Amino acid sequence: MYANKRNEYFLPALFACICVYLRTSLLLWSRAWPAPTVIALSGFVLITTAQAEIYKWVDEQGNSHFTDTPPSNVKTEAVDLKINTYTAVEITPLIERLGRDDKVVIYTATWCGVCTKAKQYFREKNIPYIAYDVEKSPVGRLDFKSLRGKSVPVLIVGSKRMNGFTAEKFDKLYQQEILEKTKPVPTPVPPG
Repeated sequence: MYANKRNEYFLPALFACICVYLRTSLLLWSRAWPAPTVIALSGFVLITTAQAEIYKWVDEQGNSHFTDTPPSNVKTEAVDLKINTYTAVEITPLIERLGRDDKVVIYTATWCGVCTKAKQYFREKNIPYIAYDVEKSPVGRLDFKSLRGKSVPVLIVGSKRMNGFTAEKFDKLYQQEILEKTKPVPTPVPPG
């Protein structure tokens, strides 16, 4: 389980490429055509580069690290990654029900430190928001369930959803969804 899985595929891939190269070379030897080399090497490159993984390891202080290449002197564990995007969840009814697309909606829990950090950030930046506790508020619980939420915070910014919170990602989304849409359109000045 802790072995580098790329090593498991390296030798069989190398052997398969050599076999393909030798077979193709024998068939096309009389023509002195370089295609067997190109075919064999391209197959080898495709097979070995398609095995990228993420590894988790813990340092001497107990801090967890995630890297794409495991350190050789530390016990590592391959991480099974899951995509964290939702394209099938419809949030338009939420926006229509709330009647506001100029405020951020955040689904939180009292024990959630990231939620507290996000709300503090909103207060510091004077960003209007509505918070729903998914454990205490019936509306929050219902919305969270309809959003198929798995963890908090879940933010609704304009017509977009954001899982988790980082200031950088939020600022980019807020700029796109709220600030750009609420900018006043300048009136054209007639020539003259």
